[in-house]
Amino acid sequence: MRVLAKGSAEGKRIREFRIKAGVTQEDLAHKVGVTVHTIWRLENDSRVNPRLGTLRAVAKALGVSLAEIIRD
Repeated sequence: MRVLAKGSAEGKRIREFRIKAGVTQEDLAHKVGVTVHTIWRLENDSRVNPRLGTLRAVAKALGVSLAEIIRD
């Protein structure tokens, strides 16, 4: 799986979808079953290499498709 770079389109989309849904990082972390730090890293950290299952869970929790998050 490719790395989500800081400022990457994927990380920005996760943040945008989260904010649009009115969900905090804490709420999303709880829904996905990960730490708040993991959500922060998905949105911001250039070294993160998320598991596909984590991205699917994030998409489901935000009510969007995985394709909407990882589209080019």
